[in-house]
Amino acid sequence: MATNDSAGSTDRLLDELRGGNWGLQQDRDAAEKVTGVWPRARVREALRWHDRFRSAVAGEAVSRGITAVVFGAPGFPHGDPPHLAAAGVSPQARFWYCDPDPVVTGQRALEGWGRARAVPASVRDPHGLLEAVGLIDAEGRWLGGGPCQVQWGLAAMVMDSGEAARAAAAYGKLLPPGSELVIAIPDGLGGMALAWAGGGYPHVPGDVRAWCGAAGLALDRPVADVRAWGRPDMFGGLREGAGKGRIVVAVARVP
Repeated sequence: MATNDSAGSTDRLLDELRGGNWGLQQDRDAAEKVTGVWPRARVREALRWHDRFRSAVAGEAVSRGITAVVFGAPGFPHGDPPHLAAAGVSPQARFWYCDPDPVVTGQRALEGWGRARAVPASVRDPHGLLEAVGLIDAEGRWLGGGPCQVQWGLAAMVMDSGEAARAAAAYGKLLPPGSELVIAIPDGLGGMALAWAGGGYPHVPGDVRAWCGAAGLALDRPVADVRAWGRPDMFGGLREGAGKGRIVVAVARVP
């Protein structure tokens, strides 16, 4: 499936909210709409938690034998590259940053540290992305050896529910058993504002569960606030009442 998304503007909006300098005036205007609902310090904190989560869940994956991690929709660099900690856990694992915006992939290529490649490809195009990084061939046959983790970043917020469900199903068919799909969405009033400002669609945790369920993917842990990932003792205080905004995540396994 070919995509014609507005990833570049979404990347710039998220960079603006993180405190970066890639945004244009239109991105600053969009950020103001978000921060009118979700205070800038809180949305920046939520994005930082999401960045840390991406690194942690990649490290956890390679420690369990996953051999490849694709960071889809990685955005502009902020802090340590998310593959760095995982690369220290598994010398054999391979990593890719995939974004349709060549400016983003150009920036990510600068921080590869010899273990990661940056490839212009969209996480919204499952076959195209996996072929671009060399994990499948043109017919969809798996070439990647062991299982793979594909992270969507926040790309789901620019996909309507139908597209997200179809993409989850396609990844479920293309990835080998034991692979994982990591899907995050902004939630709450601030999350709704962020999705609209990014030119996308607001979603709720139930939507993510539905996409994964329809695709036949297994959710071994609840869809949870990124701050609570791996800390079940925090679920009671974080799963209820998104308030102004938060980022929630699912890690879905290919049976």
